[in-house]
Amino acid sequence: MAIIRIVTTRAPGLIPSLVKEIDHATNPVVLIPESFTLACETEIVNRSRDKGFFDLKIFSPSSLVREVRELTGHGSKKPVSADGQNMIVSQVLHHHQDELKYYRDSVAQPTLAQKIAGQINDFHRARLTPGFLRDFDPSSRRTKAKMEDMALVWDGYNQVLGEKYEDNVGQWLSAIDHIRRSGLIRNAQLLIYGFDYITHDILNLVQAAVSEDGAAEVVIGLISDDVGPDREIFRAANDSVLALADYLNHNNYAFTLQRETMLPPIDPGIAYVEKSIYANGAFASEKIYQRKDEEIVIRPAPAAAKKQAMADLNRTEIPDMSHVRVYYAKNSYLECQHACQTLIDWHRDGIPWEDMAIAVCEQNTLPSLLPLTLSASGIPFNAKQDQPILMSGYAQYFLSLLRILRLNFCQNDVLRMIKTGFTALSSTDIMDMENYARKNGIHRGRWLKPFYMPEKAAEKEKAEHMEALRQQLIEPIVELKAKLSQKGCTGKQAATLLFEFITNAGIYDRLLAQEDVLAEQGDDLGIDRNRQVWTAINELLDSLAVFIADEPLPLHDLCTMLEASMASRMIKSLPQLSRAVMVAPPQMFFSSGVRCMIVMGLQESELSTSGGILSEQERSQLEQFIEDANREYYKQQNTGGMDGMDASGEPSESESSEVRPFSKIGQSLLDLAARQKQDVYQAVSLAREQLMISCSSAKPSGGVLTPATAFKRLSKVVSDMNPSNVSGGLMNTDIRPFAPAFALEALAVKLRDTKDSKDGFLHGTGTEDLLWQNALASLYRSDTWREKTAGVLNGLHVAVTTTGITPDQASRLYQSRGMTISRVETFGSCPWRHLLQYGLDLFPTATYVFERNEQGTFNHDVIKMFLDEAMKLPKWPDITEHQQNVLLNRILRERVRQWEGGILRSDIIHRYQGVSIIHGVRTSIASLMRSFQQKPHFLPMAAEVPFGMPDPRSPINLPPISIKTADGAVIAFSGRIDRIDRLELPDGRTYFMIVDNKMSSRDVKQNSIVAGLQLQLPLYIRAAQNGLAGYEAAGGLYQPIKDVLVDGDDAGKIIAQIDKDLQTSGIILDDKGIQDAMKPVKIARKSDTNDTISAVTPEELESVLDCAQDVVTGRVNRIRSGETAPLPLQDGLQSPCSWCDHADACLYDSTLPGCKIRELDHKHRMEMPERKS
Repeated sequence: MAIIRIVTTRAPGLIPSLVKEIDHATNPVVLIPESFTLACETEIVNRSRDKGFFDLKIFSPSSLVREVRELTGHGSKKPVSADGQNMIVSQVLHHHQDELKYYRDSVAQPTLAQKIAGQINDFHRARLTPGFLRDFDPSSRRTKAKMEDMALVWDGYNQVLGEKYEDNVGQWLSAIDHIRRSGLIRNAQLLIYGFDYITHDILNLVQAAVSEDGAAEVVIGLISDDVGPDREIFRAANDSVLALADYLNHNNYAFTLQRETMLPPIDPGIAYVEKSIYANGAFASEKIYQRKDEEIVIRPAPAAAKKQAMADLNRTEIPDMSHVRVYYAKNSYLECQHACQTLIDWHRDGIPWEDMAIAVCEQNTLPSLLPLTLSASGIPFNAKQDQPILMSGYAQYFLSLLRILRLNFCQNDVLRMIKTGFTALSSTDIMDMENYARKNGIHRGRWLKPFYMPEKAAEKEKAEHMEALRQQLIEPIVELKAKLSQKGCTGKQAATLLFEFITNAGIYDRLLAQEDVLAEQGDDLGIDRNRQVWTAINELLDSLAVFIADEPLPLHDLCTMLEASMASRMIKSLPQLSRAVMVAPPQMFFSSGVRCMIVMGLQESELSTSGGILSEQERSQLEQFIEDANREYYKQQNTGGMDGMDASGEPSESESSEVRPFSKIGQSLLDLAARQKQDVYQAVSLAREQLMISCSSAKPSGGVLTPATAFKRLSKVVSDMNPSNVSGGLMNTDIRPFAPAFALEALAVKLRDTKDSKDGFLHGTGTEDLLWQNALASLYRSDTWREKTAGVLNGLHVAVTTTGITPDQASRLYQSRGMTISRVETFGSCPWRHLLQYGLDLFPTATYVFERNEQGTFNHDVIKMFLDEAMKLPKWPDITEHQQNVLLNRILRERVRQWEGGILRSDIIHRYQGVSIIHGVRTSIASLMRSFQQKPHFLPMAAEVPFGMPDPRSPINLPPISIKTADGAVIAFSGRIDRIDRLELPDGRTYFMIVDNKMSSRDVKQNSIVAGLQLQLPLYIRAAQNGLAGYEAAGGLYQPIKDVLVDGDDAGKIIAQIDKDLQTSGIILDDKGIQDAMKPVKIARKSDTNDTISAVTPEELESVLDCAQDVVTGRVNRIRSGETAPLPLQDGLQSPCSWCDHADACLYDSTLPGCKIRELDHKHRMEMPERKS
């Protein structure tokens, strides 16, 4: 019978223990976890006394299964992947949905099948059967229903597997059954090392190894310590040792427990940290979990030993901690930079890259951020961490395709697909299509219809190109969806259709083209990743064809099933560099140690169970049931009787089965909590000479992170012994210039902050100053960084540019542009913005929103259409309210029809916005009609009156406003005036009034006119003056068009309040008759404390108009001279830069000399410039 030894050791002693066992073994066979084979072989060869083996066999569980299959010829059953397992469970759930009690209404959940499949694996490993689940009779009816559903699904799952297929657990158990026949372990020393605890798989292997024709010796090596002060972090290992001892005792197998004390040399400070970081007495606030069952004593007086170990720790003098450092970063960025700085410092001290490692405890931000920082720092590294398959472009393409099919062409899914680079669209086409789709709200059903063709030739040409791309991209997917949606479409047919689509789309050719590019870049890892993704998706479709086969599969179920499978798929990452820093999660290290270790991300994290099917209470109850059944079985075996009977008079399966189940199902939350701590402990224990532990207080997104209790404990210990070794903090963001990229970034900030100060580092003589001076000199001497460093130095002397383009360049740039008043106002607000908008035609990416100018256009159109029709009625303006409503309803129906398919019909929020816009127009027109019916009153002559742009459809056409520039050129301005009203007084004088529709009330400000920001209204008056012979100017007013809500029951008061809220304001002659004829109108009093212009004399009005025209002339001269300097002018509370469409393309910096934003002061009236004769 085989000798069984259980070897426990603390983490530093695991590899030395394994090497010692191999050195003394005659026929060693090693079993280690899946991800450690390469690392284990390397460690053994490096550390073994023989430095080479011919008969050493090292296996992982999967390679052991393959070896047994090859040696025995067993394994005719086809293997089932995890994806296939999920698909089988999903089909069983759908077939038996009506029979389910607990999960009946949850069958459609995409992750349910995956969770149940995982739970079945746990049950199978524990040697449970569906019969055990049915025998389990908990007090909770909910738990009973859940177990019966699990048993039902498990039975159906086993029926599908039958004699043809075998899942991963089945393959392992089958290999264990045949391992003796293979001769692989016959008379061998079976060394089982590196597992976190003795799993059910290991227990099954041990059972096979100790039987006849098995191994000569079985050695199980665990990282464990059941008497040390930190024994609770080894909870899973300690409990599994007890479970194995229990099993061996019941089966009368002899075993010995051996504690390995041979540990490699380690720095005394690190050794202290390794022993004390999770000591029971270290944290008063931390709950320590106690084991419930200690009936099996495998060491004499463990409680006393534990007490003695704790006492020894408390008496231990804290050694020198100079090689242990702690860093508390303000955020994750600084934590990564500090880690890189530390690695470079170690390397400069002569430590090779391969003798350093980084253990990353936090798994949300650092795994993606740290590699970028290491690359930027020029540090070679191998990231030993599996990555989600969805990080691949092809996987994103396939996922987007599934979501398009399931969610009916959601805009984000379509755009995500084209941006993966796996469609036939060029990069330019991708950008244009995204802009077009976002601007026009192409979403869901609108992808299926031809795009709207505008009338303008340039816009039509672009729309036609977009339509061609739409057909090329969307129509094959529409055809695929139609086929997949056919009634009775089976899993095999769906898999075939999807693979044909991928083939016809040329995905494989694009992957090959990508491989060529990656090969040129030397990115072997990228090539391997692409191949893994291609294989994984093909395997997914194969599983669909095999396990769903001829079963009908609705489109929605197909997509959710495949999406759930892809979400859990991972890509293996293999080391690519031989001399590089190893970066991995703590649990991925299998080594006897490294000279220098950084443990990052030591924050508190939430625990979650991986299965999600059984609650903690349900698992505990089931484990207790199994333990009771096992105890009863062994008792009956010892007494020779079987008393347990079910209702039929036969023994229940839980009491009669000869193959006894294990009483441990998966891992509890307490086990997971201990596992997290053990992972950190193992990473810390790998350090031999230098140890750095860090955490950050905030995520890059701004979320708060809490340091782990171990970090706080260690910070205090190190701070007491070596205060200088504790650094960082919320207020400390300084990082020394450790790498060129980060040094240049830091230098730019320091130079900017201190360039005007005599205390700056450029003039300093201190150590820190000299360090930064040397960094600056080194960067400038470097051929690689000289140009960028020069750019930083030149940036110190940046000021507002006063130069622009030449007059000739301005002439050629603007020659095809018509001059409008709005354009001159834009120049007044900022010449740089004018250049970008009117010279270079730069605009931000359009988005699908209802812009404010679109609402203004709608208001103008409706008012014009209403006035054009109403003015033709016989009794105008005294038409009845009914006539007004009939006419307005017809116009609104006609105009609103243009919204169909647009944003104001897209969802309930925008439909409400549309209703509000319509209500605002109705309210405003009703108020206008009430004012028109007063006698006397200004009445409309025409709406949308053009000047400088003849329109045969308009009853009035006005001449342009012409100005003469400094170089003698004549510039003509054109535009449209919203409305011109007229009033004929009894004395025969006739006046016109300009009305400009606005969506809010506003006043005319003299300073805004002088500054060139409010030129439209006065110049509209001047245009009408020039073209309306026989009319005198009465002024110009702003007419609010907006929705007004008034509370109350009195109709008269409500109407009065609406009219007051919609009253006009602006510049009007100071004449009571004219003002009464424009009621309701707001007249502002003249004041020396503001610059509002309201009631004016004819002379004052003429002065305002002259001033506006002179300002326009001056602005045009500056435009033609080539002025483009960014000189924003603020008129109001909000900075013009905050709402400028071109802020991202502007280098204006208000902290630079001369870059202060100009502000208009409306409390003091600016003098109008005198006209030159």
